[in-house]
Amino acid sequence: MTLKLIVFDVNNAACSLAVCPNGYSLMVDCGYNNEKACPVDIIHALKDGFLEMKQYNGHDLTLLHITHPDDDHVGNAVKIIEKLPPYLLHRRKHEE
Repeated sequence: MTLKLIVFDVNNAACSLAVCPNGYSLMVDCGYNNEKACPVDIIHALKDGFLEMKQYNGHDLTLLHITHPDDDHVGNAVKIIEKLPPYLLHRRKHEE
């Protein structure tokens, strides 16, 4: 298996997923909440055959990293955490 990187088309927002050769996964940011298709729906569609994601301690997503708390980076966070629960959730300390 090779490293697979998906950069989701979330207009001016940010959301990408890396699935490592060992099957563990890292999502960086979540995109807007008002997108037609949530990245989770796309991931579930790709899991059969293309994405070989392995659970880590019972969690579908190994790490969800939020770069900063702007709407275009955290908008889908609740959906992602509910439908694809991460083992680790990481965010930087936000500075005003």
